[in-house]
Amino acid sequence: MADIIIYAAGNPDLYPIEYYDGDGEGYDGIIPQMLADFADESGYELSYYRAGEGDLREELGRNHQVDIISGCIEGENIGGFDDAEGYTRVQLFSSVEDGKTQVYEVYVTDAAPEGLAGELGGFAAEYSAEKQLGTAIATASGGNDHADMTPYLGIAGGLILILAVLLAVLSARYRRALKNHRKSMELDQATGMMTGEALKKWAEENIDGRNRILYYLIYFKIDLDYLQAPGRMERGKEFYRYAATVVKEYVSEGDVAGITAENGIILLCQSLSSDDILDRTLEVEMRLTSFFRRDSFIGRGVVTAGICPMGKFKGTIDESIRYSFHAAVSAGKSELPYVICDDSFIRKTEEVVSLRNEMLGAIRGDEMEIYLQFYVEASSLRILGGEALARWNHPERGMLGPAHFIPALEDEGLISVIDYYCLEKVCRFLDELADMGVNDFFISCNFSRKTFAAEDFVERWEAIVEKHSFQRDMLVFELTESIEPRYRKKMHDNLIETRNRGIHVFLDDFGEGFTSLYDLREYAVDGVKLDRTLTDYADTERGKSILSALIALGHEMGVKIIAEGVESMEQVEVLKELGCDITQGYVIHYPAPLWDIKRSLHESRSQAGR
Repeated sequence: MADIIIYAAGNPDLYPIEYYDGDGEGYDGIIPQMLADFADESGYELSYYRAGEGDLREELGRNHQVDIISGCIEGENIGGFDDAEGYTRVQLFSSVEDGKTQVYEVYVTDAAPEGLAGELGGFAAEYSAEKQLGTAIATASGGNDHADMTPYLGIAGGLILILAVLLAVLSARYRRALKNHRKSMELDQATGMMTGEALKKWAEENIDGRNRILYYLIYFKIDLDYLQAPGRMERGKEFYRYAATVVKEYVSEGDVAGITAENGIILLCQSLSSDDILDRTLEVEMRLTSFFRRDSFIGRGVVTAGICPMGKFKGTIDESIRYSFHAAVSAGKSELPYVICDDSFIRKTEEVVSLRNEMLGAIRGDEMEIYLQFYVEASSLRILGGEALARWNHPERGMLGPAHFIPALEDEGLISVIDYYCLEKVCRFLDELADMGVNDFFISCNFSRKTFAAEDFVERWEAIVEKHSFQRDMLVFELTESIEPRYRKKMHDNLIETRNRGIHVFLDDFGEGFTSLYDLREYAVDGVKLDRTLTDYADTERGKSILSALIALGHEMGVKIIAEGVESMEQVEVLKELGCDITQGYVIHYPAPLWDIKRSLHESRSQAGR
């Protein structure tokens, strides 16, 4: 029976009978110590849920996450439990307070192991009054000054008091052991699994050189963008409760499961067979992914896994978690169910993390450069503006384009850092142009869908732009990726609000598929950039027909058409003939740094004024 854990939801405010000790990070008082005695005598393991945000007993009971609902007073409807169907009341003890007998009890839920209510009732009936009183004094002697203990000690006589003090010494041992046990078994409130910190502590105490070769760390990465979208918060909580139920089925003796601060799920398990680990991984992943099918969710990589064989890797538990997380991210990008952390993967991950850290330092030091690639009017070849492109002049690797560092930021969820950094630089440059009298040169800033769909997107860009004085119609926001169905509602709201505040919006990579037509119908934008694969076929009859139809469709809907990736004058002529509004490509001009653009514009304005 020793491997059976009984979970308890406590009353955080019933001092000294039961209360949540914030310093000790666990429950203390007469009832918790009594339940600890019961668990020790009966062969169970006792684990209290943390109080966290207050009294969670009703919620935890309703969700079938606990076996015992504790800290209840007979005759009082605490947390709505008096009429709780399926709960069995167990009286623990009574006391005389202000001349009245007060009965304290717990409720054993229908999720409890069979026979638990009877065992606990029998234990409570034999639990002596002297021991109850001794426990109360031990609680009071622990240095806690929550309340005056007089009402609880006033009934004690001299001999009983002496006996109680002696029992308090023994009780203190239970209290210390219980606190250590709670700390090592700290649970996540929603799932009943260990928290990430508790799992790491368990690993440090239980995995060593003798058994390390048996352990595998499996990190299941969950698509939080989907679960945390507006209107899905409750669905997210339901998923994690379901996930906890699934994962616990694969936890054997010597294994543990936990949930990280990033809401990833970790299964730390031992096995002599790597095939067994792969089978477990695939089964858990399949069952977790099945949850999303109920929502008719369309997409890949909702749940992906990274596997770290701890016997082959001598790093710390923190490093094992980090590498398996990156492996799960890599699996999602490659549309694989899992990726194993071998030596080559770890080396590659270290390089990416190092590059990420260097780049964040470069951003903080304002060392990144912005280049512009010109937008040119198709009919006249007049320069209208430019697209801002981030460049990093790395001290060792030379000039690096976005392809070298953007993926590292995306993996770490830091893509918005570079998005807003570029916006800051562009706004400063537009102010400089305005001071030169240049008010007819617009600049587009790229934003990832994740940045654009964020709840605080409008507030964040507004806080940056309002510090500057340039005309807002000189700034364009460009969405760099296709709009996925799960982001559409918030993207739509942010897009409308952005345009209402005077900023133009372009859609990038238009024409890749049917979703582009949907986007054009649903989103009121100022321009669309044709995907460069369409431009590549501008000199073929089929390519001209497709381009002609898309340009006509765009004009009919009142948006400008921009063709990117233009590499020859033949393409320029075809696009001009078809009525394309703007072209962009190396045949017109290579990307140039802001200082060079500023010099060129100044010279052209000076020559025009002569």
